[in-house]
Amino acid sequence: MTTFRLLFFLMACFFLGTITACELYKQDDYVEQYVVESYLIAHEELPLLLLSTTSSAHELFDFSQRVVSGGEVLIHRYGTTGVRDTTYRYMEERPGLYLPQGSDTDLVLPRHTYRLEITLPQDDHHKIYAETVVPDTFSIVETVRSRTVYQSENRLEFNITANQGHRQNYYIFSTEALEPSPYNMTPFWEDVEDNYQDAIITSTEITNEASFTANDDGTLNLVVPWIAFAFYGPSKITAYSIDDNTYDFFRSLPFHIGDGGSLLSPGEIQNVIYHVEGGIGIFGSMSSVEAEVYLDRPAEP
Repeated sequence: MTTFRLLFFLMACFFLGTITACELYKQDDYVEQYVVESYLIAHEELPLLLLSTTSSAHELFDFSQRVVSGGEVLIHRYGTTGVRDTTYRYMEERPGLYLPQGSDTDLVLPRHTYRLEITLPQDDHHKIYAETVVPDTFSIVETVRSRTVYQSENRLEFNITANQGHRQNYYIFSTEALEPSPYNMTPFWEDVEDNYQDAIITSTEITNEASFTANDDGTLNLVVPWIAFAFYGPSKITAYSIDDNTYDFFRSLPFHIGDGGSLLSPGEIQNVIYHVEGGIGIFGSMSSVEAEVYLDRPAEP
């Protein structure tokens, strides 16, 4: 459940970024573009795919009004040797939302390459391509501490394996409160968030592997920051190891993942990195692990 809720959170960030990009260009320079959105997750079923177009600076982005229907969507899978072994066909579940056909229920394989190919109904000669290499899986090998008192010296702490890849790993951490209520918020989030429901899931910015402490056995020590917790009580922590496409996309957005606030100076044009040929958007992948933790209230003074 956390995975899909995070993905829709990331999708909302993406569409916000798309609108922002349009608003930062002069209207005379605006050119409508196709937008792709999909995330593959290791050892989970093939994901949904959203297909739409951008809107101009004078329009409020409404996905239902910008959908692209009738596209032919294929995802080709390549093994670790670079040989294509499977092609998955997608069908349109509803306007702009595509799902793999019923027989295509294979799980996403780590360290495999997935290449997206979309043929657009309006123009058979215009195709959209994107490619992602799914990060290797990783795991929690030791729970150092899964319960503690908020703001105490004893932080929530785990040791995780370092997944293998051609570069250092990058992570996004998501926290989902399992018993949220307006009376159960931590002080920081109570001050910054008016609607407690908007804080049920919080996500960090990208964290690189070098930020963790390396243990002698090769594992990485993860200490969860207090800002990740909006509520006391039980929560689910999910760590996502992200691919190059997701990393480049979110590090180049003009706002933090967690707050939607723009980092641009007035008049500055953003330069979001898309890795999509024939359109914009993101075709990314990730692997993940989950753990349940518990945050106690500090004693009343």
